This record gives sequence, structure tokens and C-alpha cells, in this order.
Amino acid sequence: MKSIIHFIQKGYNKIIFFIAFLRAGFWRMFIKKMGKKVYIMHSCMITSPLDIEIGDHVCINHHTSISGRGFLKIGNFVMIGQNCSIQAGGHVFNDSTRPMMFQGQRSGPIEIGDDVWLGANVVVLPNVKIGRGSIIGANAVVTKDVPEFAIMGGVPAKLIRYRFSQEEKEKAKNTIFQSSDYMKQ
Repeated sequence: MKSIIHFIQKGYNKIIFFIAFLRAGFWRMFIKKMGKKVYIMHSCMITSPLDIEIGDHVCINHHTSISGRGFLKIGNFVMIGQNCSIQAGGHVFNDSTRPMMFQGQRSGPIEIGDDVWLGANVVVLPNVKIGRGSIIGANAVVTKDVPEFAIMGGVPAKLIRYRFSQEEKEKAKNTIFQSSDYMKQ
């Protein structure tokens, strides 16, 4: 019985990822630049797609909201958890004599480096660069730059620790992931 359930589950997952691959194919027509093996799960909302670049082997999970209004670059091998919000723009709110909705908008670039994992419910705000190999814990709000190979969490996100020792970080910096190495997986 377990093997039948496992077989059904495996087939279901293949179907879900195939549909997500097709969904990415649709968005490819609108997004400025999109790499290979990109998956966009259901119920994702993308605004200002002409200001978004996405690398190879990227998975954007369910119910994620992405705005490229101030320019958004997502690197290679990036995993974006469900319910994330990546917003390269926001509202101006400095004038006390006018409602915020009429004060205009401001935007700033976001760059998500290669091999980054954004946990579920992460919020990334404008003018932020998330360094290569970083992990952003669930429910964190990223308001400032994140160093390479950092593990961040909290509101606002703060450094918890680094993934590797200094020696391992140096070795990791010299490692280059080639998309072709992973195309069969």
C-alpha cells in the first residue's frame, strides 16, 4: 500500500512541477529576462514584469507576490518559499497634508544572489541586495543588505550566523555552479 501511495504522490508532484514550468513559460513572454528550468507555482502575482530578471533553476512557490517596479534581479539556483513578498516599490508617506495614496510611489532595486533560499512568508523591501548562498528564515523582513552565506531571521532580519566557517566561505566563493551540471536533474 505504501508503494502505491508513494507512486501516486510522485506522479502528482511531477504534474504540479510541469504545470509550474508551463506557467513560467507564459511569464517568459513578459519578464525582461528568464533563464532555464524556472518554476512559478500557482497563485503567484507578478507586477512590472519588464523590470524583472530571473536566472536558471529558480522556483517561486505558491502565493508569492513579486513587484519589479524598481528593478528586481533573481540569480541562479534560488528557492523562494510560499507566501513571500518581494516588493521593489512602495508608497511615499512624508506629507501630513495629503492622503498617502496621493503622495506617489518610490522604488529601489532588489538583487537576490545565486544559491539563495527565502523561507516561507519572507518580505524583501526595496534597495536590498541578498548575497550569494544566503538563507532568509521564515517570516523575516529584509530591510537592508545581507552578506554572502549568511543565515538571517527576524523582523527586521538580523544575522543569526554564517552557513560556513571562514575557510569554507572562501572555498565556496570560488565554487561556480554551472547550470549545465544540473540540467538532467
